[in-house]
Amino acid sequence: KALRHEGQLTDWNQVAFLFRSVKSDRAVRLSRFLERNGIPVYSPRSNQFFDRLEIRLMIGALIFLFPQFPDARKWRKDAHLNIWDYYDNQCFKAFASELRKPEHSDLKDWAVPLALEHRALTTNTDYAFTGLFYRLLQFPLFSQYLDEQRLTSPFRDRRPMYNLALFSQLLNKFEYLHNLILFTPDNVDEQLQNLFNRFFRYLKQGGIDEYEDETEYAPSGCVSFFTIHQSKGLEFPVVFVGSLNIVPRKDYTRLDEVLQTNYLSRPPFEPLECTKYYDFQRLFYTAFSRAQNLLVLTCHEKQGRGRSPSKYFADHVAALPSWRNPDFQVENLPLAQVKEVNLKSEYAFTTHITLFETCAEQYRFFRELEFAPIRTSPILFGTLVHQTIEDIHKAVLCGETATLSESKITDWFNTNYLYLTKRERVYLASYIRQVALNQVLRYYRRYRGDWSHIRDTEVPVSLVKEGYILKGTIDLIAGQDNTVEVVDFKSEKKPDVNDPNDREKISRYRHQLDVYAYIVAGLTDQTVSRTHLYYTSEESGNPFISFDYDQRAINRTIATFDQVVGRIEAKDFAIADRPDKHCTDCDMRFYCDRKNWEFRSEP
Repeated sequence: KALRHEGQLTDWNQVAFLFRSVKSDRAVRLSRFLERNGIPVYSPRSNQFFDRLEIRLMIGALIFLFPQFPDARKWRKDAHLNIWDYYDNQCFKAFASELRKPEHSDLKDWAVPLALEHRALTTNTDYAFTGLFYRLLQFPLFSQYLDEQRLTSPFRDRRPMYNLALFSQLLNKFEYLHNLILFTPDNVDEQLQNLFNRFFRYLKQGGIDEYEDETEYAPSGCVSFFTIHQSKGLEFPVVFVGSLNIVPRKDYTRLDEVLQTNYLSRPPFEPLECTKYYDFQRLFYTAFSRAQNLLVLTCHEKQGRGRSPSKYFADHVAALPSWRNPDFQVENLPLAQVKEVNLKSEYAFTTHITLFETCAEQYRFFRELEFAPIRTSPILFGTLVHQTIEDIHKAVLCGETATLSESKITDWFNTNYLYLTKRERVYLASYIRQVALNQVLRYYRRYRGDWSHIRDTEVPVSLVKEGYILKGTIDLIAGQDNTVEVVDFKSEKKPDVNDPNDREKISRYRHQLDVYAYIVAGLTDQTVSRTHLYYTSEESGNPFISFDYDQRAINRTIATFDQVVGRIEAKDFAIADRPDKHCTDCDMRFYCDRKNWEFRSEP
């Protein structure tokens, strides 16, 4: 706190604490002490996910919404699980205490009637646990954790929003495993048992790590708690090293002794009896060499049995100045910034740029924070058509053109449908399946006389740019006259190029083709001559909408791409206004309805 007050410490992430284990009682107690005193702690491997306030409040809220929970969780009258004490005392009580506060009266007014409805459920709902989770996010008790300023402020803890996102992923996984879409009068008690007695209990007992960003080893706004092994290769301006009470311990067995004595053909590099001392020194060499500006050796000093620091550190600690020593001038200590991890993020047109341009707030939740949507709305029809056409292309590229037939393609189509429905748990009516099959067969009949134009299919491509990696998957690369042409398949109705209402969609698709053409041109020495949209639904007319290669148009598309990526990297998710037509099916609509918006002014 003194370093921060004097101005050298500009972000809590400049400080790291290293221990042999971050799960030890001392490390856990220290992290809790720091947090009680306003210093957030990033310790993803400490298995404290279920101890976090935001998680306990969310679990408590879900319990409150089902008043039958104390009885429904019991499979017999005298049944008891230890985790019920956690639910009752740390989750439900915490939520109930908050609910009694005047500032949460709107949450109470919403929750109490819904809880009474759930107690005596008589009709099916249109939601399950994840649906309730997203409804709860609208209330300030939870929405306080989702403020976008947490992403950019160096002294704001970002962990709660990521933990809530992880919680949504857990609920989503539970509902997938149990094929749970909604509550019915017959399944609600059983699903309460499945979620709380089994799923959460398993996760809590096994331990679950908190959010950990591989691209950012020291998140802004938190001091870091790492094991010494975790810290290998990392550097921090200020490093506190704990675990100075430990001593070297034997970690070899009788079998190791037999192997070394009787079977090694040359003398050991390190004698077994010395290995524990060497390993001990290597471990703390790693710890002591992580500091850039200030290394602090810290322990709870104790003499006698179980002394701390142990005899292996006593002389080193005794020779160091105390932080209380007047000669230690905090204000004269310059501190470096945490080094940025030089990892470039990958961005694709449809999954990143289009989503961001549609709604940056939606991008923030579902791409940046990785909240799990209730339904991913898989486009089963289009995926089925794409995969079966890809099977045709692969057979052609493997030299198996002669084996192609309508019956074989129908077999591939049925196999694809079987696996897609098992994965997505979404189904098509028989007549819709026939429409999809007809589109595939129509494409086959169009080209079965000549497949020579096919160069490659379903090609994953990426291009490394200065600040990021541009990636995509190209449906088909064709070519004539020593040039290549990019083809993107669409299973929807072909738009009318003369209809003003269709121009925006065609323009968006053309931008996507521009990106693909840009990548292909950047990766190869081949000339891209044209790009095409191929509409498999077109029965008698021309299925193509084609575009000539236009370098200026492509440059404009890539410039827009660069601009959007720049905003994403800067955590700028402001929007000019709400895209209402996209809000209807968005899981975050309840949160957005209650949000105090500050809209971005258009340049």
